[in-house]
Amino acid sequence: KKYKISKNSALQLSSLVTSYLNDGNSAEAIRTIQITKKIFGSDLAQGEKFCRLVFSELLNSGIRNDDIRTAFLSISEVGGLYDFLIDCISNPQKMAADNSVQVMKKATDYIKEHYVENITLADVANHVALSSGYLSSIFKQNTGEKFIDYLSKIRIEKAKELLINSNIKITSVANLVGYKDPQYFHRVFKLYSGTTPSKFRNAQGASG
Repeated sequence: KKYKISKNSALQLSSLVTSYLNDGNSAEAIRTIQITKKIFGSDLAQGEKFCRLVFSELLNSGIRNDDIRTAFLSISEVGGLYDFLIDCISNPQKMAADNSVQVMKKATDYIKEHYVENITLADVANHVALSSGYLSSIFKQNTGEKFIDYLSKIRIEKAKELLINSNIKITSVANLVGYKDPQYFHRVFKLYSGTTPSKFRNAQGASG
């Protein structure tokens, strides 16, 4: 079905890209930019408006590199703007003044220090002064995992240490690694370990 272009098309499509970026779904954001490029075709005004709206959102999300801003503003052809956006989203480390490795270290250090608390992606993003969507993109690119998977694995590894090296009740272990609901802890433990906390403890020869 052919997309009917209206005066609000650039805003609508840029909002769709923004939604994907906020969800950490870079692939769909890039795909939408590629589709938009085909939709607008020779409508350069709409294309330029779309690109500038998306780039404005990237600015609000965490770009800290003035060279990137200057480079975008220096592009005169709309086709180049589309390609520039795709490159920025594909390589989020280019958009930050801080090296992505440094950002990740700061983020993972925070997680390791606060995993017992009810921390969220937004909490970590606030700590490193980036938007949740932007940090999510960096996280996936650098670890190959989503934030929640990384956090869960940290918690489960800490739980394993407690199960092996202590006689603490499993409900207390859950609480000590950030899970207030013991049943939810059991589900997450089994998801990442392939077994239950009690079976894991028994297999290690610990009592409890």
